[in-house]
Amino acid sequence: MVLPSRTRPACDADERTQLIAWWNMKRALMIEETGRHAGRLDLVRELLDGSEGCY
Repeated sequence: MVLPSRTRPACDADERTQLIAWWNMKRALMIEETGRHAGRLDLVRELLDGSEGCY
């Protein structure tokens, strides 16, 4: 009895390029989102403790 292979078939160069472009876009969006939340948290911290600037 031969079991089917569970490995993903090799992708061609065009598919690989699309996957890399998608991954880079997701990373850029995550960096932007992290920066946006960090800025908001900095504003909340300034409102709470009254100090200005980042530490």
